Amino acid sequence: MEDMNALYFSENFLTKVDPDHKNFMDMSAFGRIVAEETVVME
Repeated sequence: MEDMNALYFSENFLTKVDPDHKNFMDMSAFGRIVAEETVVME
């Protein structure tokens, strides 16, 4: 989860990527899914 939090709460994502989403997707029909990665094989 730390990697995902680092991405979604980074300054770059919050100021450049996330605000641009409204330009190419219908935000009223979109939700963010947050999941925890589980390694099953190495």
